[in-house]
Amino acid sequence: MSVPRERARMVARTGGTSGHSVGRCRNVTGVGYAVWMRAIQSRWVSAAKRRRRWLVSTLMFAVAGCSATDSARHAAVSPSSSPSSRPRLVVQITVDQLRADLLYSFAPRFRDGFARLLSQGFVYTAASFGHAATETAPGHATLLTGAPPSGHGIVSGQWWDRQGQRMVYAVEQPGAAVLEEGAASTAGASSRESGRGPANLLLPTTGDEIDRLGQGRAKVLSVAGKDRSAVIGAGHRGQAFWFTGRRFVSSRHYYTRHPEWVDAFNAEEPTNRYRDQVWDLLRPQAAYERADHDARAYEVGYGHLGSTFPHRYAADDPAAFHKGLARSPASDELVVDFVVRALEHEQLGRDEVTDFLAVSLSSTDYVGHYWGPSSLEAEDNLYRVDVLLGRLLQELDERVGLEHTLVVLSADHGAAELPGRWHELGHRDEPLTQERLLSAVEAALQPIDAPVLAYRWPYVYLDHEALRAAGRDTVVAQRQAAHAASRVPGVTAVIATSDLASAASTLDPIVAARVRDNYHPARSGDLHVVNAPFVLPADPYLSTLPTTHGSPWEYDTHVPVAFLGDGIAPGRSWRRIQPRDIAPTISARLGIAAPLGATGEQLDEVRHRD
Repeated sequence: MSVPRERARMVARTGGTSGHSVGRCRNVTGVGYAVWMRAIQSRWVSAAKRRRRWLVSTLMFAVAGCSATDSARHAAVSPSSSPSSRPRLVVQITVDQLRADLLYSFAPRFRDGFARLLSQGFVYTAASFGHAATETAPGHATLLTGAPPSGHGIVSGQWWDRQGQRMVYAVEQPGAAVLEEGAASTAGASSRESGRGPANLLLPTTGDEIDRLGQGRAKVLSVAGKDRSAVIGAGHRGQAFWFTGRRFVSSRHYYTRHPEWVDAFNAEEPTNRYRDQVWDLLRPQAAYERADHDARAYEVGYGHLGSTFPHRYAADDPAAFHKGLARSPASDELVVDFVVRALEHEQLGRDEVTDFLAVSLSSTDYVGHYWGPSSLEAEDNLYRVDVLLGRLLQELDERVGLEHTLVVLSADHGAAELPGRWHELGHRDEPLTQERLLSAVEAALQPIDAPVLAYRWPYVYLDHEALRAAGRDTVVAQRQAAHAASRVPGVTAVIATSDLASAASTLDPIVAARVRDNYHPARSGDLHVVNAPFVLPADPYLSTLPTTHGSPWEYDTHVPVAFLGDGIAPGRSWRRIQPRDIAPTISARLGIAAPLGATGEQLDEVRHRD
């Protein structure tokens, strides 16, 4: 008889049983873990069945690489990484859309959590993602797996599934219904219909490795303001909770019903306290660097919240009220409230078994999208995140002890400025539009009717059946379409799948590498569009936002990386690293192997435990 995973953990750690987890065996050791890993690899291969040769060669390369480096990786970990010396808790914090230059420019003004991380932690100031589609789902997947989208398979927030002939959301999972009636979906499709879970994530995560280390006794928990952030943070073996704007929910992939403490938290209806509140400045306006940035003509804001301070949360429409909360600093406040409750009830980090907690704060992303990263709202929001991080670090210190806790902070991507702000800075490039882009592709492939099957940034998917029916070679058609689309205003280059290897001849080598590392044969399109610097990406969703991210340019790829606690000495490094280095570095510090498929490097400055 299989043992539900939460019950297995409770038996192992306390001798009792509790909870309402799904009836699947998760108390995996030795052989069980190998079976689970084979299942993951099998799904990876089957997802790309139509490109088997490519995958086989890739896997052979990966195996060869693992064979050559495995002994080195194990030799490199600290000899003191015994169970008694490992941290009791690893906390991976992701601040959605925290562009690195914003953190560092406001550093003298921080007083709490950011200040503590920057002064007491080890900070890497030159960390940039190595993939091109700088979005929430790919960024979180890279942070947690140590691999680029070409490995973990999350090539964008959505992609076209050629076999199913439909768009797929990064964390949709049929059959894993959300455990709340009417839960809002951040993808635009009903969560109740498609469900939520990690089925589309093709590689294991740091949390999965920590679960394996604990042989079923470790707790792996993920809490976020967005479903995709929470699901990816939990990996394949943890539990995920996310904020819908009304309450915190999970799905049937994780539980048959919520734990009692979650129901109790939701029953308190914590969002109600905001009905009579306004989002106003946390400090006197004169104390802000951007005190005069509150009434710029190009600021848009969000719905009933408006574009200038104060922003009133109350709305006549209950749905509008809850959506506004999800897109304001209130979201992060509620996430941290929930995390503190989780620390208490899940007893994270309270024994010698290392636990894992992923926390993703989403307000910075929403504020950046609607008010712009250089707005007064964005500055105020960062001061609020600073306070929340200070509270979280204090809770960790009191409940676990920072000397027993490894804290890692980063971001999933950066952000572009509002077009009006770019204009102020002298960048007046012509905007990129979806209509111009797709019209150029269609014109290049005439007389084929409707040669474009689907489009989701940064990929254009061509209709291969229509090409074959017209007697057109796919590779030739890709190149013709790419050549035509590259001449559209707002485009730097369009790279055909068949030309990925030679992309450096068209693009800067660093950007070309980011395009290649974003490519997965079963999920990427025929054409990868690279927008011009200071020009916003465009697709049916991104074009609805005042500003966005998703490019391979430095303002989208440059993020902070900081390590704190667990005996880490304060310091700073200006050498170039990638966020994918975080996962193997955590593993090295724990004295375990990096997640399967991780291509990041161990960071020498923090990988050893003294």
